[in-house]
Amino acid sequence: MKIYFKIRCLQVFRLLKELGIFRLLFLCVALGISFLFLLDFFTENPVIVALFSIGVVLLLHLKRADYFFVISNFRNSIVIFFVEYLLLSLPILFIMFCHFNMVVIAYILGVFLIACIRLFNRRFLTGNFFSMKYSLVKFIPVYFFEWISGLRKYPVIVIPYIMGIVLATKPYFTALCMWFILVFIASFYTENEPLEFLLKDEVNASKFIRKKLWKHGVVFAIVLLPLAIFGIAFNSETIYITLYVFGACVLSFLSVIIFKYATYSPAKNSFEFIIISNLSLLSVIVFPLFGVVIPLVIVNIYRMKNKLNHYLHAYS
Repeated sequence: MKIYFKIRCLQVFRLLKELGIFRLLFLCVALGISFLFLLDFFTENPVIVALFSIGVVLLLHLKRADYFFVISNFRNSIVIFFVEYLLLSLPILFIMFCHFNMVVIAYILGVFLIACIRLFNRRFLTGNFFSMKYSLVKFIPVYFFEWISGLRKYPVIVIPYIMGIVLATKPYFTALCMWFILVFIASFYTENEPLEFLLKDEVNASKFIRKKLWKHGVVFAIVLLPLAIFGIAFNSETIYITLYVFGACVLSFLSVIIFKYATYSPAKNSFEFIIISNLSLLSVIVFPLFGVVIPLVIVNIYRMKNKLNHYLHAYS
């Protein structure tokens, strides 16, 4: 176990070194704003914060790329997962301890149960999950290649979608499911496509940007719309919250696409994109972060156009 966490520490130091001092300070400010918001929000809604945090931990566990590496090379894999998730949950645990809230016991138990979940067959989650990878992508146009590869990899996205509709009578639950779906779908865009994918339409940078944002934004809004309708229909008292989350999710999704092409490099992934896109996703539920994300979006719109002009200059 010591070797595993030593590897993790080396990875963290390497990522911090790649970030640089200014980006690191910017990230610390954003995380500080999030922490203060959660500290204030927890006093009135401890259960909601705990359930949301448990959901994030479960999402991390289901999407672990190193799951089989850990269970194959370390005997105490459950302890490793449990300790790692608790370390990631330190801000939430600190807030719970500050309020001496008994929710902390249920939260720790929930994290332990998640760490015990064994993904016996990876194809259960990422391949033939009731053959959904075929049925989900069968009618998707090739232009939405991110959705095709993403749904094949994470067909479990249908679970929060179905739960959001079935449990729409629960206040805020539909809004929470919309955010989880946003996180899942945003992960479809983490890998940069080869340059040939950009060149195949033979359009300039401006047309490429408009087409990408419009088509993908409309499809994403259509996907979330049934959840928003059910949330409004069964919880009239939270109509404004549901509408806010719906609109914020669409805007956050569009910002993820902007950040992707602002940091685009053919067939290479950008650590900068991961940081700023996660800030955008977090801003949906920690809305003070919008003050940080909006300037980032404005700056990266110009970066995106300049970046794509470099690759699509022949069609200008």
